[in-house]
Amino acid sequence: MNQLFQYCKFVLFALLFCLFLIASACEKAPVKPVEITTNDICFYCKSPIAEKDMASAVEFITKSGFVRKFDDIACLISDAQKVGKKNIEAFYVKDIVSQKWLPADQLQYVRSDKIKTPRNGGIIAFQDAARAQQVATRYQAELVKFGDLVK
Repeated sequence: MNQLFQYCKFVLFALLFCLFLIASACEKAPVKPVEITTNDICFYCKSPIAEKDMASAVEFITKSGFVRKFDDIACLISDAQKVGKKNIEAFYVKDIVSQKWLPADQLQYVRSDKIKTPRNGGIIAFQDAARAQQVATRYQAELVKFGDLVK
């Protein structure tokens, strides 16, 4: 009887362990930004994203996993309004200085008609808040948060 009990304990442990492995494997992988290349086009305005535009390039990933790439933050904003924020998993923007992809809400945004961007959106992003403030002062621009840009 004791051997049967030990065997049942072992089988139960093995089943629970297998269920844990299956549950872990089914978890959704975290979304990550997808590098933009010179072969990509802006999803919104359909313009090629040229090498010179890559500093302004941005993207979002829909809940279904589709990556939409844009050559200007203004194009991203317009398309996000059509898609609806609730249907978007993540927004990624490049810091204008380091060219490093970051989640959009981790950056500071400077908006001005005097700032030239590929589609004249006039919005650039900075990881460093002090640097964003310097640029805003220089261009007599406003500092804005991503949540205020994409509502």
